[in-house]
Amino acid sequence: MQTVTRGGVYRLGDSAPEEAGLSPTDRRNLRAQWTGEPRRAIRAGEWYLSGAEVAAYRARADIAGPYHPARLIVAEPVQSFNVRPLPRVKVPASSLE
Repeated sequence: MQTVTRGGVYRLGDSAPEEAGLSPTDRRNLRAQWTGEPRRAIRAGEWYLSGAEVAAYRARADIAGPYHPARLIVAEPVQSFNVRPLPRVKVPASSLE
């Protein structure tokens, strides 16, 4: 079971008309994120997070809840590296030619 976190990025469980104005790359990276608000009732048209594997859904009608309110975001994947220095090794001058 997955839990909702403040910095978490979640897939969309519903289609999003908002993606029509986005570039193909942004459409591919469209996700949802918790707004940080406390769990509450959701109004029709709002996005909310729900499910054992958390996903974002658009409320078709008011929902008593409580659910985590969500907002749509574009989440671009970032590649990072853990960098550590190479150990010092003596190299003979003859090998540098």
